[in-house]
Amino acid sequence: MIELRGKNVLITGGSAGLGVNLVVKYSNSKDSAEALAAEIREAQGVKVHVVQADTHSLLGGLNIVIFNAGWTKFVPFAKIDELDDEIWDGCLNANIKSHFYLFRAAKKYLERNADGGTFIVSASLAGRRCVGSSIPYAVSKAALIHLVQILAKSRGPKVRTHAVSVFREAIRETIEQSPIKEIADVDETAVHFVFLCQLASSTGTTVGVDAGVYL
Repeated sequence: MIELRGKNVLITGGSAGLGVNLVVKYSNSKDSAEALAAEIREAQGVKVHVVQADTHSLLGGLNIVIFNAGWTKFVPFAKIDELDDEIWDGCLNANIKSHFYLFRAAKKYLERNADGGTFIVSASLAGRRCVGSSIPYAVSKAALIHLVQILAKSRGPKVRTHAVSVFREAIRETIEQSPIKEIADVDETAVHFVFLCQLASSTGTTVGVDAGVYL
């Protein structure tokens, strides 16, 4: 197991929901980012910086990247005539290309560590089953899971990559599909990310936080 104390972590995504422990883009949400940073400092006793800059220079290294950002627009699967380039490009850019480019930028820093580095993405049940907010979203999340596997195979042994398949479509009708009739909350979901950061002998994995709905 990898000791996480003293590790530098970059988390992308936003200042709400699963992104409650995030470094957010300063230009997009300065006030909420600063408020969140202050809250985390007080509650957890850790250093939190809100920056739009070279975080490697600020932190002096990078051990873990958690990519929690993404995008979608709700279009029922049956309404394929409503899918245009804006929706396709939005999903592919936010849910695939951005992950690849961040990985490419971060890998040289992750590889410098004696114990390597960890890169984790927030995937979705939509990438494993025919569900989700739209066809482009589901396709992009399926591609993201495959990208994680390719990066794991091509960048080992120094960088470990994982996906956490989160079930965000937690509406009552679909919760009833769960054998345990319970969907993980944000805190429980975050535990899976932390656990994966501690693993030295695993890579290319997709962990489902879906209450068995995938079955």
